[in-house]
Amino acid sequence: MEKLEQYPREALLYFLSEIKSLRPEYINSSRKELLGRIGAKTELNKCISEFVKSVPIFSDSKFIDCWNAAFPQDGTVCLKTSFGACAYDSSGIVIASANNKRIGACLGIDEPFCDEMRGCIRKNVKTRSDQVIGECNHSIVWLLRSLFDLGITPNNLDKISIYEAGFLASEGFKPWYRKVENYTCLYCVRIFLTFGLSYVFGILNEREYATWAKLFIPRDYIELAQKEIREGGLR
Repeated sequence: MEKLEQYPREALLYFLSEIKSLRPEYINSSRKELLGRIGAKTELNKCISEFVKSVPIFSDSKFIDCWNAAFPQDGTVCLKTSFGACAYDSSGIVIASANNKRIGACLGIDEPFCDEMRGCIRKNVKTRSDQVIGECNHSIVWLLRSLFDLGITPNNLDKISIYEAGFLASEGFKPWYRKVENYTCLYCVRIFLTFGLSYVFGILNEREYATWAKLFIPRDYIELAQKEIREGGLR
């Protein structure tokens, strides 16, 4: 059986919903309470384990690292789509991780675009449009700050491997899968190019076909912007 202790609370809720065993009383349960309800050798545990095994990426250690990074218990989690990013050294050791934190929550100030009561304003904003509207800095942007705080300079980013995965917080925490093998967020692309980051790893394709792919940072972001305008947004 899969070791469910390695997954965050939100992943457990997603697994329960997928096997049609999510009960209303589970929604507000802590991670510890959910693990207790599932149990170690129960039929429910067996069903979840079989579901996890049916989607190989769910057992991938880097994907699990990003899943945990996306949902820190610090009140900063995005209320629409939560992303987790992890940086690995040449030995494959995690040296930093981050989520797409809400800036207001981090600074302890008012959040004009998002709060726990009203939800996220971007639920009503078209994807890839009006990118200055919202509370969240994206996960790799926060990750870069963590790396720089550790003394890693932009010139050394080529020695670091960065992985990122997203989860739809507003849709039962299910994983988000990319459809294109490029990094398509204009908000991030300009920052990445500023610091010389040429690619990151993200999840491509869906469910049992999902795999890590090298997502290149398009240098001609003007062309990318024009394509988004023509096609009405990229995902």
